[in-house]
Amino acid sequence: MQLKKCGPKVRDQLIALAEDETFAEMSGRTMDVFVRKYVKERYGIDLGSTPT
Repeated sequence: MQLKKCGPKVRDQLIALAEDETFAEMSGRTMDVFVRKYVKERYGIDLGSTPT
């Protein structure tokens, strides 16, 4: 997965980030795909296709 790196200011805002975990910024389009898949798998609701 391709994500944008974030700096130490962002890391300092994260709560309970484990030593072996990292973080990055995800585009809105990518997040939309994840949300749609999660809702379909978890709740069985199809939110339709992702807008382009």
